Amino acid sequence: MFRLISQILFISSLLVTGSFALAEDNAPYTEGKNYKVINPPLPVSQTEKPEVVEFFWYGCPHCYNFDPFLEKWVKDKGESIVFDRVPAVFRDSWAPGAQDYYTLKAMGIFDKIHRALFDEIHIKKNPLNTKKAFINFLGTQGIDKEEASSTFDSFAVQGKVQQATTMTKASGITGVPALIINGKYSIDAGLAGNFEGMLDIANYLLSKK
Repeated sequence: MFRLISQILFISSLLVTGSFALAEDNAPYTEGKNYKVINPPLPVSQTEKPEVVEFFWYGCPHCYNFDPFLEKWVKDKGESIVFDRVPAVFRDSWAPGAQDYYTLKAMGIFDKIHRALFDEIHIKKNPLNTKKAFINFLGTQGIDKEEASSTFDSFAVQGKVQQATTMTKASGITGVPALIINGKYSIDAGLAGNFEGMLDIANYLLSKK
């Protein structure tokens, strides 16, 4: 009787193990093929909510085209996630774009200017790749140019740019736009196939424990 019970328990364990293996095999997305694991993970904000970070660059046309998809997705997520952006800095020529972003954030005008800045670069073909061009653009948007200039050169903004440079390297990403989920996983359009795919994979990774 004891032997029979042991055999039943053994077979049951095999069935359970097999079901877990089958579940993994049937996972809609796989590491390396659809997303990458970041090791070591990036630090996340001190919160119980899942965190999503977009790495982007204002000069990137793919980031410009992805932005409306991302904005809608973040809006639909509502209070269920914490969302932030990091301006990627792969090389020195990308640093002014990071200064632009952190200047907007420091002045509290990001929501007002973000899309207009993207449009200025990609629709009006004005690269805004110098401080003078950026400050002049802000002037056309009704922003005080002197305040913007001093903020652009501030120690706080410079420090944020340096942090963004460090985070870009630590993330292991090779291009933008890229999404980082809970500091653990990275997604890009190359692996995902398209923008909708990036967000579908993000939804999947947010559900992983």
